[in-house]
Amino acid sequence: METRQFSPELGAKRNQPGNEIQRLEVERRDILENPEYFEQLMTARGRTTVPVLRIDSPDGKERWIPESRDIMHYLKTISS
Repeated sequence: METRQFSPELGAKRNQPGNEIQRLEVERRDILENPEYFEQLMTARGRTTVPVLRIDSPDGKERWIPESRDIMHYLKTISS
């Protein structure tokens, strides 16, 4: 499993008051390298268009967010 840090700063200037940067761990899954990931995405969404963000909630439910802009908005929202 490969994880990457995501910084939802989206243009915020570093080292300025009020622009603290919070980092989130996001797991990267390559559907072309791992058939299991491909099948999970196809089963959940009915297509394999990427990027898509899968969110696993504590109660076991999955939520899938497609579209880069929507993913960035969600990550920025939860980190603020």
